[in-house]
Amino acid sequence: MLCVCVYVYVNGYKPGLAEGLRNKMGQSAVDAALAVKYVGAGTVEFLFDPDSHKYYFMEMNTRLQVEHPVTEMIVKRDLVQWQLHVASGNTLPAKQSDLLLHGHSIEARIYAEDPFNNFSSSSGKLHYLRFPERVPESVRVETGVRQGDTITPYYDSMIAKVIAHSDSSRKDALLKLHQCLEDFQVGGICTNIEFLKKTLIHPKFITGGVTTNFIPTHRQELLVPGKIDDMAYIVAALSKLFVTKQTLRRTKADMKASHVWYSDDMIGFTTTGAMQSYVELLPTSGSGGGSEEQNQRLKFGNKSWEVENVRLDSENHLVLQLKNAKLRYQVVTYDNCITVFMDGKRYDFEYPDYELQFESAWEKNLEGWVMPDLSELDAEVAKVVSTIECDVKNVNVANGSNVKTGYDSFFVYIFIS
Repeated sequence: MLCVCVYVYVNGYKPGLAEGLRNKMGQSAVDAALAVKYVGAGTVEFLFDPDSHKYYFMEMNTRLQVEHPVTEMIVKRDLVQWQLHVASGNTLPAKQSDLLLHGHSIEARIYAEDPFNNFSSSSGKLHYLRFPERVPESVRVETGVRQGDTITPYYDSMIAKVIAHSDSSRKDALLKLHQCLEDFQVGGICTNIEFLKKTLIHPKFITGGVTTNFIPTHRQELLVPGKIDDMAYIVAALSKLFVTKQTLRRTKADMKASHVWYSDDMIGFTTTGAMQSYVELLPTSGSGGGSEEQNQRLKFGNKSWEVENVRLDSENHLVLQLKNAKLRYQVVTYDNCITVFMDGKRYDFEYPDYELQFESAWEKNLEGWVMPDLSELDAEVAKVVSTIECDVKNVNVANGSNVKTGYDSFFVYIFIS
């Protein structure tokens, strides 16, 4: 939790910190570097007690750190260039007295992790990656990954960092950062973007009175997933129709009585927290132009939508017409998953794998974590999905083997970092 509190956001300097105290901390950092005869870029970190106004040494990093752009934007100097300059045997091109602080800056780190699942790591393929468009000069976006790359559990899970600066106020810097995060889209793995946005607009964070107890204290506001927009279900359902090229029957006589998850007239999804929902496909009036696939009437909950001229464009935007309004949404489809980006938010949907009859997950009982008894379930195949990264060490059966209830077919070793 300390990592999240301290490192997800990095401020240029603590809001409201008196200049005299800030200079004293700076001198303590210089003294530490001189004591070990260190030459080069580095960072000394302190813990600050807002009640006593005392500060305590935490650690020293003898290297250029990830958050160095925060300093660069405030002092308007290139620290990387300075480091290379000093490493070549030259002296620093400026003295401490030459450096002036300009405005406010803040950095947000975008990680492959799931804040709504205890910040567990998220690895996998970056099926979609779009950086903010029309980024102002006062905002920097830095990354080392591309769309199609794989985020593995073996290295740092940072996808990108976004640094915003304002000459006028800290609040303005926070607003710029929030606007960029609204336009930052990642599909294929979980990220902390939504958590970052919630943090940025929290009153306590805006005023600058944040301590290491910030997340535990405001967990309900920061770590509870928001309600999924009903329209997102409709967009996901329409996307699935186009992706799977499903043929639909439109008359009541053709309506199937089978389970809704497999009906031609129902599209079932699981969403955050394994909630199961479905969108119903209704007969259309037939008044719209275009093919049957381009005109749909759908029902979700107690509301219905009649959409026309539905299509997927070359950039995988779902375009549709609803009540004379032309709407356009970015969608990402991969495996049996659909991600919808709508009004600065991301919604993830998963639909059933039709080769599998059900999904099985681990359950906890008095004996520990076990699989449910498959013999009582009316299915031939089961899929076990691990919620965290793990290794399968041994498989004790071969393809086509018959196993009995209680037989240990495989062992899983789970590593938590």
